[in-house]
Amino acid sequence: MTESVASDTNKNLSNESGKSLRVKEEKELSFKNRVYLLDELTSAKNYRDAIPLLTRMLKEMEAGKATFGKNVLDQGELAEQHATTFCTAVTRMITDPACKWSDTIFLGLIPVKRSMAQAWEVSGYRGTRHLPALVGQKQPNGSRNLSRQDILKLFWALSINALNTELLKLLLKQPAEVAWPLCIAFMSEQIVYTPVGKSARPKIIQAYEHLSKAPPVPQLVRNVGPAYMGCSYDESAGKHDIKHAMNTVIRKWLLNSGVSDIDMSVPRRTDQEQPTVLVLAELYDSRHAMHRCYGPSIASLKPHFKTVLMTTSGQMDEALTDMFDVIDQTKFDANNPAEFVNQAQSYKPDMVYFPSVGMRLMSIACSTVRIAPIQVMTFGHPATTHSNCVDYAVLDAEQIGSPDTVNEKILCRASKPRFALREDATRVSPKLRHNPRIVRIAVPAWSRKISPTFLQTCMDIERACLKEDRPVEFWFFPNAVGTLLQGFARRVKTLMTAKVLPRTNYNNYISTLNQCDIFLSSFPFGATNGIVDAIKQGLPVVNLTGPEVHEANDSHIVKRFEQPEWLTTKSREEYVRAVVRLVTHDKLRVKIGQNLLKNDPDSKLVAKDGARDFATVMRVAMKHHEAFKASDQSIWQYSELEALAADL
Repeated sequence: MTESVASDTNKNLSNESGKSLRVKEEKELSFKNRVYLLDELTSAKNYRDAIPLLTRMLKEMEAGKATFGKNVLDQGELAEQHATTFCTAVTRMITDPACKWSDTIFLGLIPVKRSMAQAWEVSGYRGTRHLPALVGQKQPNGSRNLSRQDILKLFWALSINALNTELLKLLLKQPAEVAWPLCIAFMSEQIVYTPVGKSARPKIIQAYEHLSKAPPVPQLVRNVGPAYMGCSYDESAGKHDIKHAMNTVIRKWLLNSGVSDIDMSVPRRTDQEQPTVLVLAELYDSRHAMHRCYGPSIASLKPHFKTVLMTTSGQMDEALTDMFDVIDQTKFDANNPAEFVNQAQSYKPDMVYFPSVGMRLMSIACSTVRIAPIQVMTFGHPATTHSNCVDYAVLDAEQIGSPDTVNEKILCRASKPRFALREDATRVSPKLRHNPRIVRIAVPAWSRKISPTFLQTCMDIERACLKEDRPVEFWFFPNAVGTLLQGFARRVKTLMTAKVLPRTNYNNYISTLNQCDIFLSSFPFGATNGIVDAIKQGLPVVNLTGPEVHEANDSHIVKRFEQPEWLTTKSREEYVRAVVRLVTHDKLRVKIGQNLLKNDPDSKLVAKDGARDFATVMRVAMKHHEAFKASDQSIWQYSELEALAADL
């Protein structure tokens, strides 16, 4: 089958107003009318034009540029009607044997699979549990015989929330070239809420040995970023094990693309007055959370190192240009990764520094090869890489729940303020509500951080508060627009009393957050930057600590402030009790907020000395690298590194 564009045919169609439409005019149609166009194409079995139309629509949804109904805030009957029409058209394609998918079509739809899952949520289908009973040939014993075509289409359309044990076994029996793209797409989903989805993710993760056999071709590598991040939001131990497969496949792809490691047999240079540090920043500008967390640390390097910056896009805003000696404008192109890596290696860096690894393919790919003799990361995306090419993770000792969760050797920095303030932030005066009729509970967390267990905990909190005759309303800030916001809101509002707010600019977000009474840190993946925002507005922060850095980090931050220790919890039960206590004791809640504000939050967050401890750690790593690598020691406290710095 060859793919075509919708403009190849002159078939007449009608919209809901009865006006004549032509397929060749599809690009000029509203998203709503393209829904009707897709419906008519699939009703007529014109899959030749329906498939590329579906692909384009899902790409718009993935980019947050499309919604069902009137607008992004529409979660009513009209949005459901449009989404149901859309999903019914897709159901025809999935269930009709006459709709054939080539491997090209299948792989082309994989990057937008998670957007399809959002549409099912908005629709009257409320998910994908109905699909397995509709696909394949029904046998006399009630089972269904699935062809390869059926398997490709069914698993593409299915959400992880409906990936039950039987279906999961079938998925993992598929050859790696089929299982890999599907598993990567399942791990990329942004709304996971069922026990079925919660159970499926760790089983996919532990299939990493099978998945590592996937062919290292661009079509199977380009979409790995969301899944690389996605494993961090799982709730199981060993959740980062799937990175073994990802690193293996990505490294093979790079080597096949002309990338090679530097020659590690050549002794590294140790006599330069200013060694070169190459900063590989996947996402970085003056308004981004990465600068807020690591800007002062990066700035501390320049007096001691020649600093070179390379980013995914090849761009950097002018506000930060003085932080670097060189800003290289080479873009990372997945069609030609060797150009970027070769350019990085051309600087002959003594050290590579990744502020974060996991949010874009660039950093993930570069973490699997040797660009410099020493390669260091911080936890901008707070999770281990499981890569042999990343030597050290620089962390505050208080961020570490358990060193066993970090594959890299750990170099501890000083436990002190290190954040930078946003230059575009305007001060919003805190407004503590003393006796609200309904207590507003803020949950500023990306939709992917909202785990099934966290959702259940919120439901438990609401029930417990109602027993105390104290109603609550959850205000979710999922950092979403388009159909993702619609799907997330639709699901959350069926579970609890909630508002779900669309993505907005930072200052509007703070103004809305300021209307809330309590801040909940999501788990197992916490909030970090959200906590900084909450404390500056006087909101008590409830968090659940754990062994991963992204679990322990929140308790590390709130420890600096005057709020009771019982707000940092070690179990779901403690978490629920802490929230209920805040909800039902107005004076206590307000007093905690007042104490937070009295203690000048900025003074406990903002780096006033330029975060010089970071430069100290990097200089010590540069001098003592061989000794550190040869040692059985896995973690060095800052006091040890500071002592070694005496002879620098």
